[in-house]
Amino acid sequence: MNQHCKSRVCPDCSSRKRRDWRDKYLPHLEKIDPSELRFMTLTLRNQEDLHGGMGRIIKHFKKLRLREMAECFNGGLVGYEAHLGGDGHWNIHCHVLYHGNYIDQAELSVTWKKITGDSEVVWVSSVLGKGYKCKYRNKHISAQQSALDYILKYVVKGVGVNVDVDSWSGVSIRDDEDWNQVGIGTALSPFELKNEARSAGDARWTVESLSQFLVYLHKSRLLQPFGSFIG
Repeated sequence: MNQHCKSRVCPDCSSRKRRDWRDKYLPHLEKIDPSELRFMTLTLRNQEDLHGGMGRIIKHFKKLRLREMAECFNGGLVGYEAHLGGDGHWNIHCHVLYHGNYIDQAELSVTWKKITGDSEVVWVSSVLGKGYKCKYRNKHISAQQSALDYILKYVVKGVGVNVDVDSWSGVSIRDDEDWNQVGIGTALSPFELKNEARSAGDARWTVESLSQFLVYLHKSRLLQPFGSFIG
């Protein structure tokens, strides 16, 4: 029997988890007219505390869909992502694929700032027309699958703990400060670069930040169904 570490930062386990989720949710998605499916991204100002920041965005999104804009959401999937920003604080945001009504982006921005108190950067668009012909698999990818893959690549990214050998030069396990000079993480793939995808995969993690990511988010569900997608 094959053994798997199931670590969030393992590329192999991440790929396996992505396939499992695709098999689970795609049949339901393909029953929905793509004109009724939409993308949404909600951000927070960079946070000092990863655990607290993640709890905050989960609470705020729940308030958005259950109270402030409840009439717009029938159901969907929300994926949470976090990586270290250039200022040394945590960049925490969520990507949402939802079945429901159109939401004006300007209105969403105002409502999100009202909920968070300090964050207004949002993005929303339709899934319609996002299907494409995959030349590598020689098949047409439906708009629903394209949308699902888009969400999953952020949640199940596989940081890829591959370190350039040169970056380990002079590092001593007796010197904690030296450990934090080691860059961890892999660069974006050519496909992601071409499509200007944002991902934690290109972040130069430190040993400390990656440890915090693994410890503080241990057993956290970074992909969550809601509404009609539950069950």
